[in-house]
Amino acid sequence: MLTYPIGIMTGSLDIDKLLIHLTLTNYMSLFTTRVELHGASYSDYETLHEAMIEKGFSRYITSNDGIKYHLPTAEYDYQDSNRADVLSLAKAAAQATGKSFEVLVTEGIGRTWHNLSKT
Repeated sequence: MLTYPIGIMTGSLDIDKLLIHLTLTNYMSLFTTRVELHGASYSDYETLHEAMIEKGFSRYITSNDGIKYHLPTAEYDYQDSNRADVLSLAKAAAQATGKSFEVLVTEGIGRTWHNLSKT
């Protein structure tokens, strides 16, 4: 564990010697990837889903209490890599459909959601 002392001045509140504890162990990047196929049919998206799963992506996310939730259509989860590698994997999967496509990869360390259905 690394500890960094910092001072913060907020309005009239002076917090001196505030410590932020950053735990760098067990850190795993979380990637949400969105793929949009142009002029695609339902069958094209089924091909995409299979190709994404083969590349290690998942169509659900897991809450802190272990409950799995479906991601919205054409969004995928990937863990523990880097954005460039995740983008390359998603592009390769999308190319399997033979359609033109757009891909967006977002990296984070946590997620919050509303109204996703449980698996």
